[in-house]
Amino acid sequence: MDSPVFGLELDQILLFGDSLTQWNFNPDNLGWVARFSHAFVRCVDVVNRGYSGFSTDWCLRIFPSTLASILPKSHARLRLVVIFLGTNDAVTLETSHQYVSLDRFRSNIKAMIASVRELHPDARIVLVSPPPMHDGMYEQFCKDYQVPLDRSHERTRLFHQACLDIASEEDIVALNTWSLLLGPSESYDSETLAKYFFDGLHFNAEGNKAFASALLLLIKQTWPELDPDVMLKSTIIPLEENLVGLSKDEVAQALVQNARH
Repeated sequence: MDSPVFGLELDQILLFGDSLTQWNFNPDNLGWVARFSHAFVRCVDVVNRGYSGFSTDWCLRIFPSTLASILPKSHARLRLVVIFLGTNDAVTLETSHQYVSLDRFRSNIKAMIASVRELHPDARIVLVSPPPMHDGMYEQFCKDYQVPLDRSHERTRLFHQACLDIASEEDIVALNTWSLLLGPSESYDSETLAKYFFDGLHFNAEGNKAFASALLLLIKQTWPELDPDVMLKSTIIPLEENLVGLSKDEVAQALVQNARH
């Protein structure tokens, strides 16, 4: 039997967030994580670490452990970390377990950025601002499920702006979800937002499509080496067309030439 080839682990991309990340591996809703992962098939392993209901207070406690444990014990690298938090921190009820003050939110996000830089200094970072919410849709959701109305787009905007400020201060890349969904003015428009959410808070298929496309475009424009089309040309395991016609020995050599030891 031919000897197995080891050392072919793919690099990784970490998607870290709340329900806006956790729920969006769902292909039935054209989840942005599913679309994003599909783009990187065979290039890197995309790791979904979304935690529904979590604020940055809870996420900060588990973030260093996540960074330290997601990679296999090999020479694989963490190429990119996408941090997508703030929607839960922005609840308006100070008695809520999710409530986080704006100052503490800023501190928590900066601590996460510091953890990435400490544990994976070569990893790129994208900080996503919490998207605008549709007040009317969310109010109806709360009435239907008989839960307190605990959010508003005005307070969410503060956390959105905080993310943009942090990205500038920390010299990292931000994805501005407000300009993405509302245009350059970022003016609240209920009719426009209704196209992107199913409950006023979470993306529907159209919202997921818009977000996934924007994130992929941002990555391609900022770091061309992370463009999936570019990465696929030099993937660690050769493409079929590069092996067809080779002898058995040549195929064996091609399979091991990129192995990491």
